[in-house]
Amino acid sequence: MRANGRLKTETTGGARALPGATAAVVQPARSSAGNGAGDSVLIIGTPARTEMLYREIRAAFGQPDDAGAAGARGLHDIEAGGNGLRRFDPEKLERMLLETGVSEVIVDGGLGGNQELADALIACRFRGVRVRDSVGYFEDLEQKVWLEALSKEWLMFSEGFNHSRAYRLVKRALDFVCALVLMVAGAPLLAVIAIAIKLDSRGPVLFKQERIGLNSEPFMLYKFRSMRDDAEKDTGPVWAGVDDERVTRVGALLRKFRLDELPQVTNVVRNELSFVGPRPERPCFVELLREEIPFYDVRHLLKPGITGWAQVSYPYGGSVEDAAHKLEYDLWYAKHASIGTDLWVLLKTVKVVLFGKGR
Repeated sequence: MRANGRLKTETTGGARALPGATAAVVQPARSSAGNGAGDSVLIIGTPARTEMLYREIRAAFGQPDDAGAAGARGLHDIEAGGNGLRRFDPEKLERMLLETGVSEVIVDGGLGGNQELADALIACRFRGVRVRDSVGYFEDLEQKVWLEALSKEWLMFSEGFNHSRAYRLVKRALDFVCALVLMVAGAPLLAVIAIAIKLDSRGPVLFKQERIGLNSEPFMLYKFRSMRDDAEKDTGPVWAGVDDERVTRVGALLRKFRLDELPQVTNVVRNELSFVGPRPERPCFVELLREEIPFYDVRHLLKPGITGWAQVSYPYGGSVEDAAHKLEYDLWYAKHASIGTDLWVLLKTVKVVLFGKGR
């Protein structure tokens, strides 16, 4: 329902309303099962998360944030400038479903264990309506885990995160063999890069830096030097930025095609890195990110990688906010890790290298 192109606010309050909850309806371009056009989806949750998921669904299917596509309707204060969202009444859920043609209900875990809402949702399931948690729906929609709504319970009981011993052994064998082959086959290219670095700027060819790896163990990471030798002399540890002025001429070319990462095959042989995994971070930044980002240490339960799902899915970042977004992709990879997923990430990485989209 709309008024002057904006979503109209409605009240479902009443004596039995659920405090702090709101609802919105949106019609995706396809169902979450990926089998064609989707029916309307009802989102029930805390105000901020409901609005965020509502907008994420619309953005994922190319629906404008303000005007909206036909069939998308907001039920509670998604209107611009609104605050004090209306309360959601579980008793009116069945009427909502009939009026809006909802076939799927997404529930935010932040509502807690409300018995009336639980009873209403159970009844919905027996009427053929699919009921899903917001984190799982967001995961399927965006191929990342919704960090803001994540809970320890979801991490404990969600399907996936099954890194069997067989998978780890096969992954390690492939890493080792491929790293050795790359070291031998790429020797001429490595020599050319080393000479170019020496001719371009003063300093060593290789750059080593302490990073945090599997089980939070530190190790030395090797790269071709792409910045001035005194890059952090005046600033101390800082994240590299886009068009960073500290990058040398040869370094810019190496970073564009990610060739500065080639020496890390040594780390792979030494079993400190895998080809695919979360990108290892510096200890000083890990301490900061542990304090600022929930579940950050979960990424240290995996062996880090030269490339990863976060690296090929999210643009270069140099802030706590960027690190949080990348963690969402790392958690998705942790849940879905397999040899097939690793090959998929490697193929996407090859495209980055071939088309010079590295940073």
